[in-house]
Amino acid sequence: MSNSAKLEEIIQFSNVRFSYDRGQTLVLDIPKWQVHRGQHTFISGVSGSGKSTLLNLLSGITAPDSGELLVLGQRLNDLSARALDRFRAQKVGVIFQQLNLIPYLSVLDNILLAAYFANKTQKSKLKTDLQHKIQQLIEKLNLPISILSRQASELSVGQQQRVAIVRAMINEPEILIADEPTSALDQQSKSAFLKLLFELVKTTNCTLLFVSHDQSLVEQFDSVVEMSTLNQIAEQAENGALNVY
Repeated sequence: MSNSAKLEEIIQFSNVRFSYDRGQTLVLDIPKWQVHRGQHTFISGVSGSGKSTLLNLLSGITAPDSGELLVLGQRLNDLSARALDRFRAQKVGVIFQQLNLIPYLSVLDNILLAAYFANKTQKSKLKTDLQHKIQQLIEKLNLPISILSRQASELSVGQQQRVAIVRAMINEPEILIADEPTSALDQQSKSAFLKLLFELVKTTNCTLLFVSHDQSLVEQFDSVVEMSTLNQIAEQAENGALNVY
C-alpha cells in the first residue's frame, strides 16, 4: 500500500452528535475521528457505549443531529433516501453479528440479492460476470462450488460465516463493517475466519471496521478505537450513569 493511500481519509467525523427522543437523550458525541483507506480498525466498547449507533451512522441508516460526517467524500445527509440506499449497497459491505442470511433461499440467491440492491443484476453480461465473481470468492474462501445451490439453513455456522463474507464483498465495497462476526465461534474457527477475512480485504484494499468485545484479536489490527475514548459521553455509560445504544 502506498503512502498516499495510507493518508487518504475516507471517513471523517467532525463534531458529530446524535440523540434519541427528539434531542433529549444524547448518545453519541464525537469531536474528531478519521479512518484512512485500507486501514483495519478494531472498535471496542462495553454494551451501551454507542457502537451500534456509530455503525448506523457510518452506513447511513441514521443521520447525525449536528456536525459533519463524510464517508468516501460524500456528506451522507445530503443524499435522498433512494440515493443513500444505493450508496450503501455499492460502497459499504456489512457482515452482521447474526449473519442475516435468508434461510429458505439458496446461497447463490442470498449473494445475488446483495448485488440486486446495488443494481448489478440488470444486464445479462453483468449477470454472467457476477456469477463468475461469486465462484471466485467462494473458491477463495475454501468453499465448494456446489454450496451455491444449497439452502442457507443447511449450512454449518462456519460455512454461513464465509457466505456472509462473500455477500458483503460481492459489490466490491470500499468499506467493510464487521459487527461482532466471531462472537459465536470457537478459537480455531475464529482464527480461520479472520485469516480469510484479512486475505480478502487486503487484496481489494478495502477499509475494514471490525467491532468486537474480544480483546484477544486486537494485535491483528493496525488501529484500535475504544468507544470510551472516541465517544465523549460513553464513559458515563461505562459507569452506569447513561445507557447508550
